[in-house]
Amino acid sequence: MIPDPGEHRNVFGYSRPLSQLPVSSGWGEFIAAKGGKRAVTISVELSAATTTLAGISAQSLRAAGVDVVTNLQVPAGAFDAARFAQQLRAAGADSLIAFVPAQTYYQIVVGARAAGVNLTVALGNLATYDRSALDSVGAAAAGAYSFLDYAPFELNTAAHRRFLAAMAAYSPQAASVPDGSTLIGWITTDLLLEGIKAAGLCPTWASVLTGLRAQTHYDAGGLLPAPIDLSKGMGNIAPCYDYVQVNLRLRAGEQGRHRLRPGRPSPLLRPRPARVRLAAGTPAGRQERKSTARRSGPVSSTMRKPATRLRPTPMCTVPSKSPASA
Repeated sequence: MIPDPGEHRNVFGYSRPLSQLPVSSGWGEFIAAKGGKRAVTISVELSAATTTLAGISAQSLRAAGVDVVTNLQVPAGAFDAARFAQQLRAAGADSLIAFVPAQTYYQIVVGARAAGVNLTVALGNLATYDRSALDSVGAAAAGAYSFLDYAPFELNTAAHRRFLAAMAAYSPQAASVPDGSTLIGWITTDLLLEGIKAAGLCPTWASVLTGLRAQTHYDAGGLLPAPIDLSKGMGNIAPCYDYVQVNLRLRAGEQGRHRLRPGRPSPLLRPRPARVRLAAGTPAGRQERKSTARRSGPVSSTMRKPATRLRPTPMCTVPSKSPASA
C-alpha cells in the first residue's frame, strides 16, 4: 500500500486507497445510520494490511459516535465460527466491520446468528462481494452488507452489459460468473486507455501521465458510484461507495425491483491531536442515484433453500476543508 498517494504524482487509480489518510467517515456513518452503537473491528492474524484497515475503520466509527469495543482477529485459514461467536457475545457488540476474506466473513455472520448474537449491522469489505462465497451459506447470510468502490452488478446498467458482452466474446471461461476482480481490471485498463487517448497520436510516457491528469470527470462509462477527478492526484479522490445487502427472497428465480436510496455525503476525518470534529460536507458532492436494481435470477444457485440476492444502497463521502491543527 502507498501511505499517501498525494505525494506520488505518477500513481493513478480509479479509487482512493482504503488505508489513506484522512480517514473516510462513510463506514462509521453507515453503521451508525443502521443503528449500530457498539462495534468490533475484525482483521486477519499476522496481516499488517487488514490490521491497519481495522484501526482506520475504528477512527471512522468513533467519529460517528459508535463505541469501538475491541479488535478481534481470525486466522488466515479455517477457524471455529462458533467459538468466534462467543467472543462477539463476550464483547457485547451489536455491530461489526470486517476486513477478512469473503468465506470467513459469511461464516462469522452465520455463526453469530446461530449462537443468538444479535447483530444490528455487519459490514464486509470489497472482497466480501463474492457470489461463490455467498452460495455456500445462502439465505443464512441475509441482511449482511458489503461496501464497494464500483457499481455492483445488480444495477445492471448499460456499462455492466457492455462489460459482460466483452467478457462473453473475449473471455468466455470467466463470463459465466463475473466478479468484482474482473470488473476492477476492466475499469483500471479503461482508465489507462483514456490517458493514452488524451495523449494524442504519438503518446509518450510523459504525455500519457498528462492525459491521465486531465481526467476530471471519469466514471468508467457509468461503472463508478460517482465521477472522479485526477487533476489533483489520486490522493484527492473523494471516496464514494455503494453498499450492497444480501436480501432474502421468498421464491427462487423471482425477479425483484429495488429503488436505490440517495446516499448522504459525509466529510473526511483528518488526523488531529485533539478530538475529531466533523465539518459539513459540500452540497456539490451530493449524489442522487435513482437507478432501479434488477436481477434475473437468484444469487444462490441452490433451489432447495430460499434464494438470496444483493441489494445496492449508495453512500458517498465528499472531502471537507482541512480543520486547523489543534
